[in-house]
Amino acid sequence: MPTGYTAPVQDGKIVTLKDFAWCCARGMGALVTMREAPSDAEIPERFYPDIARYDTEIDAARTQIERLSRLSAAECDLEAAAAFEAELKSLANAALRKRRYEDMLAKVEAWRCDDEVRTLRDFMVEQLKSSIGFDCSTEYSLSHPPVRLTGEQWREKQLAETSRFLAFYATQRDNEIQRVEGRNKWLAALRASLD
Repeated sequence: MPTGYTAPVQDGKIVTLKDFAWCCARGMGALVTMREAPSDAEIPERFYPDIARYDTEIDAARTQIERLSRLSAAECDLEAAAAFEAELKSLANAALRKRRYEDMLAKVEAWRCDDEVRTLRDFMVEQLKSSIGFDCSTEYSLSHPPVRLTGEQWREKQLAETSRFLAFYATQRDNEIQRVEGRNKWLAALRASLD
């Protein structure tokens, strides 16, 4: 039985090494993003890094650092108070979410359904249990209860966190550029070896 790569050979649509190599190359690292594309989709001469999302995050982090640096002490105090209230509200909402999930889980587990739909019921149970574990865990909040920071403590924490985000996205951006350079190098080597 032919694979998606050998079917054109079996059908006689591919008869040259070069065409077969290009067909199979779609399943390899440099061209793996094209594996779902139609088999006759043109392979580009080169790829370009997709860095727009990283640039957006980098710009947002820089803007946030500038904003935080310009805040007055009174504004930082207000922001710190609002952040503390938001954390308390989030904890209260987690308890509400958990109660809602558990109420629905009890209903699903009590559901006596036909064997034909048991897979659906099991899936529903799995989804609810997964959401309870992810959305409702209080383990972290119990070991790290919300703390009311001073305005300056809040600013320093926000600056540190935003600086970490900035460094992370800058690294991811550089990694994307290096990945694409590697893909283009492989693509050039493949082209040279088939010409």
